[in-house]
Amino acid sequence: SARSAAAFAQQFAGWAMEEKLDGHRCMVRVAAGQVEAWSRPRAGAKAANRRALQPAMAKVLAQLPDGVYDGELVAATGKAWNVVEVNAHLVLVLFDVLEQGDHDLTYAPYTERRARLLAALRHLPAKQQAVSTVESVEPSWGAVERIWARGGEGVILKRLGSSYRPGARSADWLKVKQQR
Repeated sequence: SARSAAAFAQQFAGWAMEEKLDGHRCMVRVAAGQVEAWSRPRAGAKAANRRALQPAMAKVLAQLPDGVYDGELVAATGKAWNVVEVNAHLVLVLFDVLEQGDHDLTYAPYTERRARLLAALRHLPAKQQAVSTVESVEPSWGAVERIWARGGEGVILKRLGSSYRPGARSADWLKVKQQR
């Protein structure tokens, strides 16, 4: 209803909203044109597994400024289990930057990290299709419902002033998923 949509917008004023993708979480370090990737452990876990990226994707990522980036490796089908299929068309959708050069950005607010991520992505060739980002928008209940209507998983709400807390759950980042 309009009343609940207005309440949602009011409750999450001062937040950003990004679509939650169904894929495999992937951290990437770019250093002097070399790319290393690994899976982020679940909250509370310590180990992370190295991840092999498709050569074309690694070549594109090598053009980013040196840093550590966080994202989701997704298949064109949009389902997590398709990420491991041989010859699957994959896209690395970046949604955060944790380091740039020698600067730790985990304590920087979301707005600064987002701006730095968008600036970094401008280093990539215009027509490449291996690396992308999610849209960051003002929270809207209507947008959440549209994502669900087309089969999407949901959204992540991020407080604009929030820091990045590796491996920890935070009240500053909330998942909104549909109950089935």
